[in-house]
Amino acid sequence: MISLRWHVAMWLAVLCAAPGATAQLVSKEPYIGYVYPAGGQQGTALEVTVGGQYLDGVNKVIVSGKGVKATVVGHTKPLTQKKMNELRQKLQQVERRLQAQKKKRGKGGKVDSFDKIAKDLDASPEELVRYIEKLKTTPPEATDYASFVRFRSNVAGAILKASDKILAADANDDQKSEAVGSKIIALSVLSQLGDAEAQAKLAKLPEELEKAGLSHFVREAKAVLLQSRLQGAMRASPDEFKKLVEQIKSFLSEGPLGRREVGLAMRAAQGAEMTGNVELAVAVYRDTGKLLAASDEQQIAAMGTRMVGAARRLALMGKKMHVEGVTLDGKPLDWTQYAGKVVLVDFWATWCGPCLQEIPNVIENYGRYHDRGFEVVAISIDDDRGQLETFVQERELPWTVLFDADPDTKSMADYYGVFGIPTVILVGADGKVVSLNARGPALGKALERLLGPVEDAKEDTKGDKPGEKG
Repeated sequence: MISLRWHVAMWLAVLCAAPGATAQLVSKEPYIGYVYPAGGQQGTALEVTVGGQYLDGVNKVIVSGKGVKATVVGHTKPLTQKKMNELRQKLQQVERRLQAQKKKRGKGGKVDSFDKIAKDLDASPEELVRYIEKLKTTPPEATDYASFVRFRSNVAGAILKASDKILAADANDDQKSEAVGSKIIALSVLSQLGDAEAQAKLAKLPEELEKAGLSHFVREAKAVLLQSRLQGAMRASPDEFKKLVEQIKSFLSEGPLGRREVGLAMRAAQGAEMTGNVELAVAVYRDTGKLLAASDEQQIAAMGTRMVGAARRLALMGKKMHVEGVTLDGKPLDWTQYAGKVVLVDFWATWCGPCLQEIPNVIENYGRYHDRGFEVVAISIDDDRGQLETFVQERELPWTVLFDADPDTKSMADYYGVFGIPTVILVGADGKVVSLNARGPALGKALERLLGPVEDAKEDTKGDKPGEKG
């Protein structure tokens, strides 16, 4: 039996405009590939569903259609280079297997008319389940986005009809489970594509399942329904979005918490953040995070704690920031020594592509403004301390570097809810945060505003050092 979690990964990730970083498909075949987040960040863990094969990782994406943009559901988590290589090897194995299957299948493997097949098919529940599996693993022939969307719409419609046939037949529990899971996701996909009838059916599905004696699927249906409503709420008024958030919080507090609930909480929080309403985003991260943090499941509780941390980070503007940790030489950081300085707190890692791309910009600004009171505290979330030390020595980074994974200190990445890197926070000379996104040209502009133009900096360095009296 295919789990509902697989269905969600398979269908929702591409066709729902879920909050999160968009990702570009990198593929040789139109239905297989590896997805990197926007900006080319490597070393990011993703759960990837490829041609019906499920690969373990951290987040879910579906890679179908050459050049199609997918959406990462949830935030990313760092992986070691070793794990990244393992994921690539798995993808290569799946690609070879699918290519072999494609050659063997030939023209007979194509599904030409989904509606006709679903309507005319008079088969047993077992045969219908196999038919659904075939639909799910059939790759699209066309690679343009419009054709890809039509293909998914046709597949979802056919799966919906086959699922209804199974539920109306004398099916066993496993077959009903497959049918319900397929129906939930098919309706969700069609709803996201603007099918009004599917939207109405999805809204009534929890009640329908309850009446049919399938109460153990009601929570699944409610979760998908809330996810579907969340997409629409992104374009709704702030009040409507807040009402939906309250419904999601109520849903989370009513029943057991699993990965589905974690994903829903993250989408709600990310959605709130994307509206630009900082106060709302802080509230959603904090409130849903507290619900998850109370879980007995360690991983879920940890995610909740980090979400609460994200609320803390988003609320930092205009407030004082505290940083602690252990430097690479094993000494505790003395945050008080940075009083009166402008400090860039940079969450990064040696495997992070965008982080490495930003280093030259930070070094340039460090050279210009260090003598005027600009400092950098780089908080590495690397797992391998030795690899980090080698990198810092080879690059001759002139600023303080903290190893966030040190077991003897509190993780700043958790405390400030850092889900993606680079995450940079610029602290003013008064100790209060002035920017949560001082990257690229924005860093230089902020430093010019806080410490004066570069020309002034050059002139001052000819005389006394900042803080010294002539």
